[in-house]
Amino acid sequence: MAENQGPLFVQRIIWGALVFSQLIYLGLGLSGAMGPEAPSPEYIESGTPAILFAIGLGQIAFGVFGIPQVIKVSEDASFAQRQTQRIVQWALIEAGVVLGLVCVISGGPSSVLIGLYVVALVGMLKLFPKDDTSSTSVG
Repeated sequence: MAENQGPLFVQRIIWGALVFSQLIYLGLGLSGAMGPEAPSPEYIESGTPAILFAIGLGQIAFGVFGIPQVIKVSEDASFAQRQTQRIVQWALIEAGVVLGLVCVISGGPSSVLIGLYVVALVGMLKLFPKDDTSSTSVG
């Protein structure tokens, strides 16, 4: 690894770890190891799966589009400031997938988890850390 690639490499490791953890959540939810075999009709009728899905979508959307408006990073921002913004974005996206897993664990349909996972994966791909010429200076 080239010396000037260090900070970007770290971001890619963090990004990859979060994407992998989302894949693990999907696997756990679909394996049947986490919750009942079939969705509970009472739980579905309560509207909770729809609420969890909506909140999860909101978290993912806020992570992708809202955080840059809340945590503003200027053109001359330090690498640490840019990294903070990105990590907060990725964490919010992951939290959306966690709500899908919560839905499955509590007896909801796996389609909520699958839907949130797909949207989160698209968001994570959009936010993949690209080569950043201003990130080459460490410190």
